[in-house]
Order: sequence, then structure tokens, then C-alpha cells
Amino acid sequence: MLTLSFDPFNDTPAVLAKHARSLGADASLWRSSTVVSPFDLEPMLKLFDIVIIPDGLGGYSHNAALFRIDERGKLIKAYDVDRADLAFADYLYNKAAP
Repeated sequence: MLTLSFDPFNDTPAVLAKHARSLGADASLWRSSTVVSPFDLEPMLKLFDIVIIPDGLGGYSHNAALFRIDERGKLIKAYDVDRADLAFADYLYNKAAP
């Protein structure tokens, strides 16, 4: 699974790793990432259909999801960010299927 951050200025690799640990994410199953270059941000947002709306106070609102990708990097399914349990259950079920 892949969690994408659209805030590469604040969500550094160290910050993403700390967040993953706080969620108990197994690094062999669940990765967090963001873009390296700000020029790559807009294409990533479009690719994953992420919508960001400035809140007028320096923050933002956004749709959030967990994305399951296959070994070729193809998007398989998106899950509500608050339901990691469903994403993991689906992954484990499909991994066990012949």
C-alpha cells in the first residue's frame, strides 16, 4: 500500500517515517512517499485525483485515501484514510487467494 503526501516541504522522509511508526505500519506492506521536486506535485495530484482546497488560514482541506498498488506500480484500489483496517483486510484476502 502507498500513502502519498502532497506536502513535500513539511512531510520529509523523517516525518513520514515517524507517522508510519505511529500507525504501526509494516514497512514491507505499507509505504509513504511524496514528490522530491515541487514541479512533480501537480502531476502526482492529477494522477491520484487528489483535491486540495486552501482554507484561507494557511492550511487546507483535502480528500484523503490509502492507495493499493500492484507490483508494477498500477493503482488497484483507493480506501478511506480512516479505514486502514479495510485496506489491510482486502490486501491479506487477495494475497491468500489463488
